[in-house]
Amino acid sequence: MVHVFSGPDDRADGLAAYLSKLGVPCVDLDIINFRQGEIKSSHDLSSDSLWETLRAELEGGRILALWFGTPCSTFSKARGHGAGPRPLRSIQHIYGLPKSELRDSEFQQVREGTYFALKTCEMAQAAHSRGVCFGIENPEPWPGYVSLFLLPEVQELSRLSDVTCTNFDQCRLGAETAKPTRLLSFGLDLTQWTWRCQHESQSWRYTDWKGNECVKWGPHPPLVGRKREDGRPATAGAAAYPSEMNKLLAQAIHDGIARSKPGSPVNVPNP
Repeated sequence: MVHVFSGPDDRADGLAAYLSKLGVPCVDLDIINFRQGEIKSSHDLSSDSLWETLRAELEGGRILALWFGTPCSTFSKARGHGAGPRPLRSIQHIYGLPKSELRDSEFQQVREGTYFALKTCEMAQAAHSRGVCFGIENPEPWPGYVSLFLLPEVQELSRLSDVTCTNFDQCRLGAETAKPTRLLSFGLDLTQWTWRCQHESQSWRYTDWKGNECVKWGPHPPLVGRKREDGRPATAGAAAYPSEMNKLLAQAIHDGIARSKPGSPVNVPNP
């Protein structure tokens, strides 16, 4: 199994750890896992060569499952609120606002975000054509806001045979906030992943980006516009999957591999 855009690979309760307990080796690919002495291109997903390696491993039958935690930062509806970063895309300009309206650094962010999304689609389509199970996770689309799932390439992927779409709230699996999530998958039984927030509202005190003490009434503390005690935006700490989600997802991937390749050994690449 290969977890693309995995985040840190040392979580004791991460997806790879739970897969290992089920006898499924998992390669975590993310630039954050680059360590001194290693070849950087083996972790750098902005590199064509790494995607070419993955494609070759897939075509060689050495990848039996793929999971994509494709970065959503340039698609996030959290942009444009308070003192946070401004939107870089719109419904009308889903591949990015005109270059003339963006700073150089913003234009590069958009280019990279689009590259990641399109490479995800290419690999997922290749997996589908070979009967290899895959899943793509991103925030659930919100009316009027741009979303990775609105990209024509992703919509085309969603129309392939036996590709399913499921929406749920991660708070039901231990996340700090509701975190509405969409999963686009093939070969994985995620049909029961329809949990929705049922937490009761209460008063939450927090500090906003201007240092103001604020109060919000709701089932969870606010994600957008809130600063954590360590000074980071609350959105930054919300990217990781909660432990219970990793546990259930590992079981779904394990079962998906067993159904697609009964009796076959689980082999993964070492890019």
